[in-house]
Amino acid sequence: MEKNKKKILIFLTRVPYPPVDGTRFKIFNNVIQGLKPDFDLEFCIVTDDKVVDSQIEYLENNFGKLHLFLYPRWRFYWNAIKFILSSLPMQAGYYYFREVNKWFIKNEKYYDGIYIHTLRLARYVEKAVAVVNNKILLDFNDAISLNYKEGKKFASLFWRLVYSLEEGKIRRYETRLLGEFKYFNVASGRDRNYLLNNYSKSGFNDGFVFENIKHGVDSNVFRYSWNKRKDSLVFMGNLKYPPNRDAVDNFLGKLWPDIRREMPQLKFIVIGRKDGLNFVEREGVEFTGFVDDPYKIISESGVFVAPLRFGAGTPTKILEAMAIGIPVITTPLGVLGIDGVKNDKEIIVKTLDDVGLWASVIKSLLENKKLAEEIGDNGKKFVFSNYRDESSREMFRDMFKKIIG
Repeated sequence: MEKNKKKILIFLTRVPYPPVDGTRFKIFNNVIQGLKPDFDLEFCIVTDDKVVDSQIEYLENNFGKLHLFLYPRWRFYWNAIKFILSSLPMQAGYYYFREVNKWFIKNEKYYDGIYIHTLRLARYVEKAVAVVNNKILLDFNDAISLNYKEGKKFASLFWRLVYSLEEGKIRRYETRLLGEFKYFNVASGRDRNYLLNNYSKSGFNDGFVFENIKHGVDSNVFRYSWNKRKDSLVFMGNLKYPPNRDAVDNFLGKLWPDIRREMPQLKFIVIGRKDGLNFVEREGVEFTGFVDDPYKIISESGVFVAPLRFGAGTPTKILEAMAIGIPVITTPLGVLGIDGVKNDKEIIVKTLDDVGLWASVIKSLLENKKLAEEIGDNGKKFVFSNYRDESSREMFRDMFKKIIG
């Protein structure tokens, strides 16, 4: 620890290493690695996730001390249940523990700045004095209420009920937080506009700083080159995340049978964690689970598909696929979080209503090498110009220089 460096607390709900999904990657690669050169770091993590010693050792040996609050999952569920009838959303209660609150009150004075990932942890600092609020960056990451608003159209009966109960409470909570803190961030312009639009209806006073720091794609991903080895479709994403699971379920049920009839030898490779989840077995479909190097599989596949029906934020998986140079097909929703991307030039956007159209476009990309390479090359150039990790790291670093002064 350098004597004159300011100290920042990174407050999280997951251990960010290894960065096995888009959220962890953003925190580890953009936030932590962006702040480390100019600041001393410490971590406070409240989680129900499995944590092994090697994760803690890596973070402490390379970045800073970790304060871990690990509880059994039933305690988090109980926290959420207690908020069902509250005006606050269950999201605000799920991660709230008195022991953590006591620790925060006792120790917050030792930090010059605090990074908080999502509103799920905001309750710990809501009641802090103004001088504390002014040294906090609350990173919404995405607009959870927007995610729920769209998700309840497609979710199962249980989750539709949860989303319906929570959406309004989360929207009001997001608005309230904008009135309580000074510094905010969200990953996409779409989510920022949605949150600001809700806030403008509240009658609260402005006076906050609201950044839109984009997800930065790891520079190592650009080193991969698309070199199709087989006629296959590929999808990547954490399948425990509802929008990803819904995308795969719907694609397999409504699109895949017709696509496979048109192209009987075609394979569909699904990359991503699916711990404890079951999908209907279908011919030609392979679930890899988590793999150490998903980019190699993507670089050797024919087309990347992202048939998303709901969600918010920036779809990191789409950006990473584009960075490799593989042609990508997604839905209108899939590009809403990617500012400035052009349809039919850098990516292909099709609605899910026309199964035959998806089959036709996929077949064209698999058979027309020139077209596929043009879309892939343009997509790679777009991501390189707009979503590199160096830019995101610099923006987080500059944000905390502004906060700390």
